[in-house]
Amino acid sequence: MQRVLALVGLIAIGFVAVIGAMIGIGIYVGLPQIEEAETYSTRFLEEYGEDWDIAVLQAHATEELLEAAPNLDEVTIFFQTQFGPLQSIEELSCPNFNFETRTQEGQVMLARCGGEATFAQRRAALDIIVRKQAGEWGVMRFYLNAIPERRESPEERAV
Repeated sequence: MQRVLALVGLIAIGFVAVIGAMIGIGIYVGLPQIEEAETYSTRFLEEYGEDWDIAVLQAHATEELLEAAPNLDEVTIFFQTQFGPLQSIEELSCPNFNFETRTQEGQVMLARCGGEATFAQRRAALDIIVRKQAGEWGVMRFYLNAIPERRESPEERAV
């Protein structure tokens, strides 16, 4: 009986060690990729949001984005009129990421990045999904959600 329990204990310890090693390797490999995703997303947002140049969006768009939003010029005009030029990006991070191995494309990394930004006309929450495939980054999805202005109560406005 003791041998059976010892064997079960060793199997459990081995299982925990394998899971721990996989998590460690994922973190070791993933951290530089996350930093790359954050840098890429920030650079894209600064270039595109500066004056809402459609050519910048088209240069960074993946096939998935082009299929999902075939009228990028309308989207760009909407962002330009509703938000205005980008002034600053705050707290952009990419906490959600995963790796996929595809037969033809090799390894693909997807990262979902979020944060907040201040534009000339209003603040917005950023939600962007970027993909690294064959060593190249691209934008798969890009959303801006206006953050409502905080209205002060009459008591807070009183001097």
